[in-house]
Amino acid sequence: MQFNAWRDLVRRNPRVDGLTFIAFDTETTGMWSPDRLVEIAGVKFRGGKILDEISLLIDPCMPIPPETTLIHGITDAMVRGEWKAPGALREFFEFSRNAIWIAHNAPFDAGVIAGETFRAGCLPPEGPILDTLRMSRKTLPASRHSLETLVRELDLPPENHHRALPDSRHVFRLFGRICQKVDEGGNPTLSGIMEINGEEITLGKYLPECPDLPEEFEPLREASLSETPVSILYAPSGGNAGYRTVTPRLFYRRKEVIYMEATCHASGSRKCYRLDRIRKFHSAAEEG
Repeated sequence: MQFNAWRDLVRRNPRVDGLTFIAFDTETTGMWSPDRLVEIAGVKFRGGKILDEISLLIDPCMPIPPETTLIHGITDAMVRGEWKAPGALREFFEFSRNAIWIAHNAPFDAGVIAGETFRAGCLPPEGPILDTLRMSRKTLPASRHSLETLVRELDLPPENHHRALPDSRHVFRLFGRICQKVDEGGNPTLSGIMEINGEEITLGKYLPECPDLPEEFEPLREASLSETPVSILYAPSGGNAGYRTVTPRLFYRRKEVIYMEATCHASGSRKCYRLDRIRKFHSAAEEG
């Protein structure tokens, strides 16, 4: 939803039954920094009724850590030949056009999607994202407010967890319960929901910062623009420094640390390298 359309909705303050929502969820590589998408799904609904669904597996162009596969069950073989993130996000953005997004622990999903749009060099949709985690903490008593616990303790219909489409359906049903708590008829106003949701969450707030590089690292940015392979002497945390050949792709800042995302020639996958752990670098052509 575009910013102007959202502001117009806020001014009109309609009841939620007259609005279209997308309950969505993502699954990721999990153990890497930053997380890469491996699945995105959404449930489009209006007036408590599901209108349509979307579910896309995504090749993250890097290995999925075994520890993460144990959680969501998605393997490298399952995503091989599937969507790449830019195409999958275009499909998802088109599917969710003019709808209000809802997720459980929305800042996490917003950060992952924002990172992928940054990587693809495009701008994310402008509209806000509602967070059922925030809203459930204020409206629904539970021993914990994880999605799995809420589904169990609220006796919502059971489905699998930690896959994007089943969890999107859980978010859809959980939002319905929240609406019942906020309004006796289960049909609160948009402003009533926004008040419970609290501070506005948007994809734009989670876009990685594009940093200025220290002067000595500017040749790496030039290599990223020309897609030139370089050889870096890299010292990983807890390991010995060693040379590896990479093609720099992009740079971003997380907190106070600058990262370089690059294609690793040994594995063929994209990896992230902390700039402060790159001890030396030179053009890979110099090794020939």
